[in-house]
Amino acid sequence: MEQAVATARPKQISSRSGFAFIYALIILIEMPLMATMSIDGANNWAYSYSILIIFNLIIQTIFLYRTTGLVNFLYAFVSLYYVFHFGQVIMLGLFPWYEYDYVNYITTYMSRRPEYIKETMILCVNCINLFVLGALLYNPKTVYYKKKSGVTYNYKKVCKYAFLILFSFRFLLDALALFLSFYFGYEGTFDSFVPGVISALGVMGYGIIPLYYLSLDQPKKRNRFLIFILLYLGITMLSGNRAYQVICIIGIFIVYVSQNKITPKRFVLMAFMAFLGLVFIDFIFDMRGEGFNAFLKSNTNVYDGSSKNVIFETIGSFGETIYTPYLVFENYKAVSPFWGECFFKSLATIVPDVFGYFKDINNEAVFPKMVSNGHTIGGSFAGEMYYNFGYTYYIPTIFIGYLFSKISDKVSFYIKNNKLDQVYLLLPIAVLFIWWIRDSIGNMTREIVWLWILFALLKGMFIEKRRI
Repeated sequence: MEQAVATARPKQISSRSGFAFIYALIILIEMPLMATMSIDGANNWAYSYSILIIFNLIIQTIFLYRTTGLVNFLYAFVSLYYVFHFGQVIMLGLFPWYEYDYVNYITTYMSRRPEYIKETMILCVNCINLFVLGALLYNPKTVYYKKKSGVTYNYKKVCKYAFLILFSFRFLLDALALFLSFYFGYEGTFDSFVPGVISALGVMGYGIIPLYYLSLDQPKKRNRFLIFILLYLGITMLSGNRAYQVICIIGIFIVYVSQNKITPKRFVLMAFMAFLGLVFIDFIFDMRGEGFNAFLKSNTNVYDGSSKNVIFETIGSFGETIYTPYLVFENYKAVSPFWGECFFKSLATIVPDVFGYFKDINNEAVFPKMVSNGHTIGGSFAGEMYYNFGYTYYIPTIFIGYLFSKISDKVSFYIKNNKLDQVYLLLPIAVLFIWWIRDSIGNMTREIVWLWILFALLKGMFIEKRRI
């Protein structure tokens, strides 16, 4: 038997429905506007789109600040979407004079089909607009804690053992990646031939780290763990992989800021650490092309951050995601997926494919594998929406924005109120959801379901009290 207990939530600063209506009007204005914007060979289009993109980001930031706040997983998703999908567009449009070190995918690969550049830009702008619209349509009123009167669980132990299990797989994969990168370079990490089951458990390890940090109730334990995990994530970046570690750090940051008052001194310290982090991330980008070992042995490739703008380099190097939706348009007719294909086929990934019976269907559930044309590419939330739903992506994108807004709101509320029993499953899902910006539903479904199964098993092991 369950008892619903109403709990007051922080008062909303403004009604979300009003902001949703205003933003819907903005979207209706922008859609025909983008249809008239041409793609020219001189890259003047990039300037026009950069202005539009920055305008949208500012408006979305203001609207979300007034409704949901900015220190949450929803805004993390929105802001990182702009970096990953529009980073190179902004660099090309606003800073064409800048001599960058990264590969500009727009001028190098995408210029062969200008008509697909236009389709890609319209898709990417529409997707984040519709996602935010869906987020604004979610209007929370009351949160109910559902307490089971018959059984209580030791959620601190559940989180502890979930962390120990999943982090052990994460450690093994990171050690292997560092070894391969040291001897074979960053591209060598792609050829590790790690079974999909192990890889999925390792990814889940990233999602569990912020939860374990939250489960520690003593400040000294939290501080020690924070120092340890930041050093660990920094060391593992030496393999050349950066994105998962950044997402994990953002998750920890959200938990930390949600439960601690940020004084001016702390703000300055955090800003300084963030800058050092950008410098380190840029160093990783320079190093991974040759591999850690070769980079250190080279006398001509000693890192000199003073000669570059680390913010520009980070935005540009992360902004290569724009190439994935472009490839979707370029290969869509050849692949011809059915409506929602990856979402349906991702259900097959839940069952470990020990004997390889589901190899084809598992590959088809991850859309980048179907459109890559031999390139090593990551996923894309915008590319996912069009690949699965074609020009009907509008409604699914709004729905997903609504759903994640609900998840993010609950996670923030439970973190602030220190309700570990309510947030233990939602927090890792929120962390993994952010990575959907650069991933595919074909990978996420398995990880989310396996997390639910793992927590269910651990809860059964750590029952504190039964009542008859």
